[in-house]
Amino acid sequence: MNKKSVIAALNELKKTAQTEKRLQIVSSSNSVVLEREAAELINSSNVNTEISLNGGSLFINQDALSNIISSSQGDIDISLIRTETAEGRPVVDINITSDNEVITDFGGNEIIVAIPYILKPDENANAIVVYYVDSNGAYHMATGQYNNGMVTFKTNHLSKFEVGYNLVKFEDVTGWAEDYSTYLSARKIINGAGNNKFLPQNNITRAEFVKMLAVLSSDRIPNELKSNYTDVYSDDWYAPYIAWAAKKGYILGMSETIFAPNENITREQMAVIINRFIADRNIKLYNSEAKLFDDASDISTYAKDAVNVLSRADIISGKGNNKFEPKQNVTRAESSKMLTMLLKQYLN
Repeated sequence: MNKKSVIAALNELKKTAQTEKRLQIVSSSNSVVLEREAAELINSSNVNTEISLNGGSLFINQDALSNIISSSQGDIDISLIRTETAEGRPVVDINITSDNEVITDFGGNEIIVAIPYILKPDENANAIVVYYVDSNGAYHMATGQYNNGMVTFKTNHLSKFEVGYNLVKFEDVTGWAEDYSTYLSARKIINGAGNNKFLPQNNITRAEFVKMLAVLSSDRIPNELKSNYTDVYSDDWYAPYIAWAAKKGYILGMSETIFAPNENITREQMAVIINRFIADRNIKLYNSEAKLFDDASDISTYAKDAVNVLSRADIISGKGNNKFEPKQNVTRAESSKMLTMLLKQYLN
């Protein structure tokens, strides 16, 4: 695609009423070449880019495109090669090159990939997952989901990606909690308690929740990461996750030196951590009418904004009788719902 074509497309885009300006590049083949001048013009035009190829689409925001341009030496070749597994699920190999140099990441920024997929008759949509396959052939969980005929995932690097199926069912989960536990357990964000049990009414500890959020993030978390909390030891299973969350600014601890990893997490504490994650990742949330809880005065000052943001986005809700119960502990079922709602909005 050359500069002249981009100018014409941008002029057409100005005539639309879209709140989020998105320039769409469509090719019937599995690759497209974006001339460097054209890429620079797109990047300076305050628009995001959707590249639709035969087999899927890439959604590239301005920051990611800027990093791709900075890493390129000339024109930019973008390709998406689609094949299938023996089970008939998509495999996509995404490549971005410039002058035969491979560009594999976007400076920490993420792109969104969308692949058409038809659910098989016996498949549970909540158990459709995405893996990325590293250079050694090892499989790692990516941040993805199925929705309305598309498998969508976010990634901050390029490799081969494979759509998979990982249904985990528990004999003690029914009703409203079942979809949420299935969704998170399929992604290994939360585990069962053994003997095919989930124990949905058990409380979540502060350390357990931080690990769940870390796994949800798909960040690579080195085992040697350490925090300054004196009650978190380097050989504790949760040590690298707490160090990751502290470094990111998602947690502040009970004090500068105490985290209290084995204490149960409260509803307002969880709301604050999720809200900091949302702000850091610049996640666009649903925005419904604000919920005015009858016990709003019981919510700690530091948590009021977080509760307001998350309740408007339907990530959290009341406990009945229009009360939020900020100091109550969070159960495994409740945390599953909150993180499922968060992840689904993260992927939109």
